[in-house]
Order: sequence, then structure tokens, then C-alpha cells
Amino acid sequence: PKDMVEQVWLNQIDIHMRKSEMIKCVYMYCVNFSVQLLKYVPTPEEVEALDAHKMELGKFAVSDRFLFEMSQIPHYNQRLECLFFKKTFADRMNEVRPKVEAVLYASREVMISRKLRKMLEVVLAFGNYMNKGKRGNAYGFKLSSLNNMIDTKSSADRNVTLLHYLVETLEKK
Repeated sequence: PKDMVEQVWLNQIDIHMRKSEMIKCVYMYCVNFSVQLLKYVPTPEEVEALDAHKMELGKFAVSDRFLFEMSQIPHYNQRLECLFFKKTFADRMNEVRPKVEAVLYASREVMISRKLRKMLEVVLAFGNYMNKGKRGNAYGFKLSSLNNMIDTKSSADRNVTLLHYLVETLEKK
């Protein structure tokens, strides 16, 4: 009896594994099949030509009949694209999720970083000091203007940039 119970149990596992493999195959078949069908969606010109000869439907070749039947389905192309999107959505989400989470984490860190806020305040102070009289006291700046810090050179030593000076100043604090 023990061997018989084990055999029934092993058969159930085997059946379950076959089902899961079958589900994977059906899923992959559905995705691949929808991709193949999308390649053969009839163009408007083909639909027009098929409609012009629909009275001779019995004389159509199998491929022409197939195209004709596809052309009769409302929004056929959109439906196939929707099916393909639905079947590949989970995989796409799993692929993108780590990147989105990394961006969200980095955004949160930027928002709460006191050191970054202090550094940006010093950059604004430098900019206001250097532009004194030209633009008045700015309340902020565009992040793209940070790129200009490497181009702004010292008049005393051309090898020292504003970025070097900023780093030196911040290290002192």
C-alpha cells in the first residue's frame, strides 16, 4: 500500500508539472503566434482588393481567404497588438521594475540629503557673488548650469576651475 500511495503521489506531481509546462508552452505559443499574426495583418490596399472580389470567395486561395477573414474582424490589428501587449506586460514590468525602483530611491535620497542641499546653497552663493551687479541676487538656478562650473577658470591659475574651488571650500567646512 505504501508503494501504491507513493506512486499515486508521484503521478500527481508528474501531472502537475506537465500542466505547468503546458501553461508555459501555451503562453509562449500565444505570444509567438500573436507576433506572427501581426506580421500578416492585411494592408488597406489588400483589404480593398479582397473586398472587391468577395463574391468569388469560393475561388480564393487559402491564404487569401485567411486574409479576407482577418480583414472582416473589427479593429483586428489593435486587438492583436493588445493581446501581445497583455501577454508580454509582466515580463516587461519585471525587466523595468529594478530601474524604476533605483530612480525612485535616488530621487528620495536627493530630496532628503542635507549635504546636497548645503552644497547647492554654496553654489548659489558663489553664483550670486560672481554675478553681482549683472543679474542681482538669484533665488535659484537651473541644474544644467552646474555644467558651467568646470568651464569657469580661475584668473590666477588656469588649471583651477570653479568646481575645484567649490570642492576645496566644502572640504574645509
